[in-house]
Amino acid sequence: DIYLSSKAINESAIDTPDEEVVIIDVTKIPTKTTVEVLNNTLGNVTIGVTVTNMTESPVETGEVYVKDL
Repeated sequence: DIYLSSKAINESAIDTPDEEVVIIDVTKIPTKTTVEVLNNTLGNVTIGVTVTNMTESPVETGEVYVKDL
């Protein structure tokens, strides 16, 4: 497996410029995974996950694992 450098950035949430979300991009050739933390409250986190191939087309099958460290 080949992983490229990952990055995390803060951006304004869509349609809510006063709220920030954390966006994490993870590239594992041949896919790119973008994880957005949409909402986080005590004991609860809502995330959005997008997986694309290297030509930016959506990946329609596969698995995403979220692990509580």
